[in-house]
Amino acid sequence: MPNRQLEVALQSLCELAQTPCGESLPLSVLAPRLGVSLSYLEALFMGLRAGRLVESQRGPGGGYRLAVDPAELRLTEVAQALGLHTLTGQREPRDEPPVPTVEHTATERLWDALERHALQALAPTCLADLMPVHPVP
Repeated sequence: MPNRQLEVALQSLCELAQTPCGESLPLSVLAPRLGVSLSYLEALFMGLRAGRLVESQRGPGGGYRLAVDPAELRLTEVAQALGLHTLTGQREPRDEPPVPTVEHTATERLWDALERHALQALAPTCLADLMPVHPVP
């Protein structure tokens, strides 16, 4: 997957979906499982929480849990919650565009077309489609 942020977010959500009902998963436990720093994961979860895809619980036994049914959570919703272009990793809205050139315009058109195709491909896919058929013990 070209976008590391989206990849880690999807892996995180799959982990949360497999957490027993009513339990929360601390980011300090999740970060080493995914091989990322705690601060990196905290930054991603700010977007996921703002998008109402996860909810947090404070205090002992606290952490995060999925706030949406995995069968109803579309991958495009995750990308949107993070404010990402799924291919480029750019955040929306883009910063001021560079001075237009023929090369820039052609490149932008190419990336825009690729992005549209990627979103069309991701649109029917939900989080449950990414999860193992048999939960890992």
